[in-house]
Amino acid sequence: MTQHKPSGRLLIVTYHYVREQGGVYPGIHPVSARELSIHINKLKQKYYPASIEQISDFILGKAPLEQDSFLITFDDGLQDHYKNTRHVLNEHNISSVFFVPTLAYATGVAPAVHKIHWLRANTSPDEFTTLLNETLPGQWSNLRLTKNDQIKASKMHINDNFKTQVLKFSLNFIIPHDIVNKTMSQIFIKKNINEKVFCRNTFMDAKQIYALEEDGHIIAMHGHTHTAFTSLNSKELDSDIEENATILQSIINRRPTWISYPYGRSDAIPDHAEELCKKHEIDVAFSMIGGLNQFGDSSVMLKRITPNEINKYLV
Repeated sequence: MTQHKPSGRLLIVTYHYVREQGGVYPGIHPVSARELSIHINKLKQKYYPASIEQISDFILGKAPLEQDSFLITFDDGLQDHYKNTRHVLNEHNISSVFFVPTLAYATGVAPAVHKIHWLRANTSPDEFTTLLNETLPGQWSNLRLTKNDQIKASKMHINDNFKTQVLKFSLNFIIPHDIVNKTMSQIFIKKNINEKVFCRNTFMDAKQIYALEEDGHIIAMHGHTHTAFTSLNSKELDSDIEENATILQSIINRRPTWISYPYGRSDAIPDHAEELCKKHEIDVAFSMIGGLNQFGDSSVMLKRITPNEINKYLV
């Protein structure tokens, strides 16, 4: 009997903030450029740095990988990715995928989640809670989660303590996204932070995005507003994806066909993900559900891990 060589598996690691420091308080948990390089060296000891073409063929079921391989991705379209990761990737001669939301680039208004990150990193927890409850509309102030939502919060934000899990889940999934965004912008005003300047300092501009594409990396979608897809109704969701695709196409001169779901856990991914992706001409979609990807797995439910989980996959 002929023995068939098993296909290699694909480990995908995603990064967000890549910088030396996150802030005085917990809120931004960065990885430094040096740490990123160390992670890549560790991954190379067990996994092959496959090319984008090899990975694309594997994901789309065209050809298996000959050995276990890895892919590095970056979410949120941050200045960090151009300024702090580009040279690391060049040194290691690997190509990556950059998932870019486009609200800040197009409007000068930051996605709510990044305003939350900055405020929590630069404001004491007590002050942030006070500002939040003072600024939120009455029915959302001092919100208490049901037991069921508390359980969902603990599963969604696995690296945080319970109080932070509840706070993040409330802001990301319970309170309507437009109210959260307006509230965070109002808190920025209270703290004398110019949001347009914040956007310029935090997110990549068109030239930087295009330069990464020219380097051979993949520029992909992450939702226009970086809102959990399950928090949007059908019309809002279609608009969010199409606006993201149209703006990125105007920068890189092609319609992006890869996306990562904002937040990426099960509660943030629509039940009709396959149908949704087909509708918007999306070939490849990435989650934040941990694990290794096997040849033949769904191309629109790819698994990814965080840097905190790397060591588990090196044994």
